[in-house]
Amino acid sequence: MQPSGKWRLRVNSDGRACSTPSSISKTSFDLAEVRPGQWHDFVFEFNWSHGTDGTIDGWHQTHKSPGWRKVVGATGANTFNDDASTHGYLKWGIYKPAWNSGPTAVASRTLLHDNIAVGRSFSEVDPAAG
Repeated sequence: MQPSGKWRLRVNSDGRACSTPSSISKTSFDLAEVRPGQWHDFVFEFNWSHGTDGTIDGWHQTHKSPGWRKVVGATGANTFNDDASTHGYLKWGIYKPAWNSGPTAVASRTLLHDNIAVGRSFSEVDPAAG
């Protein structure tokens, strides 16, 4: 969640054969409004590539407002080219930049995850299908 009140997907990539901190591209996509107290469902489809043929498509719904809505459709690099075994991956969680260098505005943070799935089609990961 961002100060804007949106869920955010950040994509780091680099098409160079040897990444450095200054060569990494960091692209962010605001996905949907955060609504505390509601379950948010996301489904993403990635074509991992360090070239222009990479794609990311994403959909969102809440349990109080069912019905999938496309929230991201992007093309371009979405992984690294550091060696032949490098593949894209997804990670999620609560991230606080500079967590160890200063105070925070809140005493605690809570985020619950449920029904996480990886598949080869939308229907394989659709939370409603499980």
